[in-house]
Amino acid sequence: MEAVLGTAKDVSHFLVSIVIPCYNAEDHVAEAIRSALEQTYSPTEVIVVDDGSTDGSLEVMGSFGNAVQCLTGPNAGAAAARNKGAAAAQGELLQFLDADDVLSPNKLERQVPIAIEHRPGVVFCDATVIDHATGDVLGEWGRSSISADDAVTYILSSVVQTATPLHWKETFDSVGGFRPDTPPCDDPDLHLRLACAGVAFHHLQEPLVELRRVAGSLSKRDPEYGLRQHLRIGREACDSLIEREPLCETRRRAFAGYFASIGRRATRAGLHDFAATCFSAAREVHSD
Repeated sequence: MEAVLGTAKDVSHFLVSIVIPCYNAEDHVAEAIRSALEQTYSPTEVIVVDDGSTDGSLEVMGSFGNAVQCLTGPNAGAAAARNKGAAAAQGELLQFLDADDVLSPNKLERQVPIAIEHRPGVVFCDATVIDHATGDVLGEWGRSSISADDAVTYILSSVVQTATPLHWKETFDSVGGFRPDTPPCDDPDLHLRLACAGVAFHHLQEPLVELRRVAGSLSKRDPEYGLRQHLRIGREACDSLIEREPLCETRRRAFAGYFASIGRRATRAGLHDFAATCFSAAREVHSD
């Protein structure tokens, strides 16, 4: 994991596929699509996957005509919708974007040269968090003070949000893409599996995404279920690494800290038995 700066290169022959899953987002998806179409980088293709919407999302998607490729299907969740879009993508690079978020116009222009320089690594940026109702800036996502050369320890300590990375399609496919049974942990699960597979993550310290906080967004889930999913993906990642070789001290501490943080959140939520399970997992991986 390292901080990097973009460099000017002739990279116009790399097609970037922008994949937007959409579920009942008729009030927001047009903004997301426009932000994809208005990228200063080219060539791009925009793929919008309707995930069984029951509102007017399909009509909004269709209003863009041939500028976007529209896919439809029954409701299966955001991860499955992203995978469907990725499977249809013709680009060497993948940009995922939730229907209630927007990309800065120069996001791909800034990130593609870095992705090429560090292929097959993932390059990700920061994001600005916006209250969609008021337009107020709530903060920035990704400006972590944590620095690590090891992507595994970074991902365990920070969150790389859906729209901030640029993925190589071949690398994304090599780990099986998103797992549909991991919500609301689709992002950390994918990124942790990539890191455990040895894929490097490179941080472009610029806010090039706007995360819109809206009622009913994909991120709103049952807290207990989400905590249990976080524990699950951490344990699976830890076990997958241990199967290959003993964990180094840095990774043991990182996993212990990850499990303990879930335990603290569970304690605050009143889930004391589950919290005890998390603290036990932390002690198992690092007893100090």
